[in-house]
Amino acid sequence: LTHGTEVHRCFEERVANGAVLPEHLEKFEPLVQALTAFPAVETLVEHEIGLTEALVPTAFRASDTWYRGIIDLGLIGQDKAILADYKSGKRRTDFTQLKLFAAATFIHRPEVQSIKMMYIWTKFGDGSKKAPIRLYDAQDVTRSWTSEFWAAMLPRVSRMKYAFENDAYFEKPGPLCGWCYEKSCRYCPNKEG
Repeated sequence: LTHGTEVHRCFEERVANGAVLPEHLEKFEPLVQALTAFPAVETLVEHEIGLTEALVPTAFRASDTWYRGIIDLGLIGQDKAILADYKSGKRRTDFTQLKLFAAATFIHRPEVQSIKMMYIWTKFGDGSKKAPIRLYDAQDVTRSWTSEFWAAMLPRVSRMKYAFENDAYFEKPGPLCGWCYEKSCRYCPNKEG
């Protein structure tokens, strides 16, 4: 947590104010230079974004906010954008979080037609056995992709809403099953006998 907070602060200062990265983060300087060379009309740092349930732009803290996201770094150009999220844990390449940011950005910014989404792995090259093997992972999406995204995401959200409202959570295998002792779950590996 401390590392993640420090990295966010250092990257924010570097991008927003041109501050020098500390020695242990110098390896990110070429990437930060490439990002800041993007012809951005607007630079967003720790940017709060919100949508209503009808997928209409709203303020992050508005009473009608249904979706909230905080974009670590957003570079908004004339018709292209870059959205980056700094990750201080293990490298996981599930882009759901960034896809939500991108879909919300397309709604808030009608001029944007394509977005490069990036996870920046802040523990890359730190010498540990679990350090990510890449500096970043990226995917590109275009505005036409959003209908496909919402068609897949909204049923997922409906299932979560149903589970929450009815206190009915469906069994599903996951990476934490090995540590779980919910014996009534068919996926529990820790059942007796």
